[in-house]
Amino acid sequence: GNDDLSLPKATVQKIVTEILPSSTGLSFAKEARDVLIECCVEFITLISSEANEISEKEAKKTIACDHITKALEQLGFTDYVSVVMEAAAEHKEVQKGREKKQDKFANRPRVPRRKMGQEESSLSNGPPVTLASKDLDGVAEYISSGRAKRIVVLTGAGISTAAGIPDFRSPGTGLYDNLSRLDLPYAEAVFDISYFREHPEPFYVLARELYPGKFHPTVSHAFIALLARKNLLDTLFTQNIDCLERRAGVPGDKVVEAHGSFATQRCVECKREFDGDMMVEHVERGDVPRCEDKECKGLVKPDIVFFGEMLPKHFDRETYRLSMADLVLIIGTSLSVYPFAALPGMVQEGKPRVLFNLQRVGGIGARSDDVLALGDCDAQVRKFADALGWRDELEELWKGVVGEKEGKRQLAQRKDHEEELEDEVAKLTADVDTALHLDDEKEKHDTGEKKHEEILDKEKGAETGSEEAPETTTQTKPESPSQTLDGDGLRMRSTGEYGRDAARAHTSTETESVKKDSKGADEEPKDKPAL
Repeated sequence: GNDDLSLPKATVQKIVTEILPSSTGLSFAKEARDVLIECCVEFITLISSEANEISEKEAKKTIACDHITKALEQLGFTDYVSVVMEAAAEHKEVQKGREKKQDKFANRPRVPRRKMGQEESSLSNGPPVTLASKDLDGVAEYISSGRAKRIVVLTGAGISTAAGIPDFRSPGTGLYDNLSRLDLPYAEAVFDISYFREHPEPFYVLARELYPGKFHPTVSHAFIALLARKNLLDTLFTQNIDCLERRAGVPGDKVVEAHGSFATQRCVECKREFDGDMMVEHVERGDVPRCEDKECKGLVKPDIVFFGEMLPKHFDRETYRLSMADLVLIIGTSLSVYPFAALPGMVQEGKPRVLFNLQRVGGIGARSDDVLALGDCDAQVRKFADALGWRDELEELWKGVVGEKEGKRQLAQRKDHEEELEDEVAKLTADVDTALHLDDEKEKHDTGEKKHEEILDKEKGAETGSEEAPETTTQTKPESPSQTLDGDGLRMRSTGEYGRDAARAHTSTETESVKKDSKGADEEPKDKPAL
């Protein structure tokens, strides 16, 4: 270590004297306190030396919090990283409070501050700061240049739909919309811990359909495994419980399952672990497993997080990795469930975030280096692999995991999906063409009507203006019933009656001058449509 980087002993002694007793309630003998101070000095020297080396490599003049967290991680003190991050966040809040008091313009209107995880909804139109371009090619160049050494991936149910696993919330096809057969008080009850304790049967009916082994990884899962093979994957945070990322080849120590998974199971009462093979047997038979402890006999459930349960501690311990990421890929998640939805907001400004999803979510796109790859997840991931030059490697890895038969099935499913989209686009295009054609016809009719009114104006101008002067009227006779446009869109209206609005649409116009007298005056039909 470098002695110049260590804190003075007097400073460390003050820390130990003032902070430690108040936080622990312990008292120390003098020799124990002296030893503790020496330990603190050595620890601080070690961390600061490592942090200094990191800052020098990055050509920074001062050591920042980010350098300290990296130093702790490199030295193996990962448990302390979250503590440092919390302390840094508290320090920032204190500083914000001081700045607010010192602000001379405290009464001026302010833009509301965002809480962690909240993003502006408007798209950023400015040029990228970090990327060469705001597209997948720009992200590929960023990775190829070696600047993206720590890639964090966030995934949701959308990454597994190609495998045949339904997502939860899609109208009509989502899991919650198809649970009526289970006779639940409400769809989410199947994952409610209170309901499970009273009625575990519906969950195990569902578990039989969703249990690992029946489904195969998708191309998107294989892409994450490929990142791991190339030593680029720092951490995968997933909301999914299907374990497909593990089957694709993502190392277990790289996976943080925010909502747990089917990988392990235990008793809900005594927390005793339950054998995995026995669990599979129970699920396949359709019965409810019970704890093997004869004195307990509590219900057993997979280690997936139900409503009413705490998220795994492992999730909280690892969230700091978002702040250290060079690049974050977000694949197939609605970012609607917290605290998972807050993760993208923890990424440092200037670090690219890429969203692979059917639609824009979570405010992604508001930052200058956000990239939106909207559409089918697997299709967009393949485009990304093309940009990186990894396509052949990706396909080989994926087919090696799922096999030729499953590969063809997923590709056929994707083709069907694309054909459905093409049909929708064709229908939409036809509707637009029809609307444009009708607009053109209406414009022609309006032009004809304008010319007709000009003729009437000329005829009126030729009259003498005396009381006996004949008054000009216009009669129109429809040729046949037709379609006319009104403010509500296309509507069938009979033009078998006289009416100026009907005449504007599809009629031939006759103009004649008629002198009104008491005997032979032409009268307007009494059943004329209201104008």
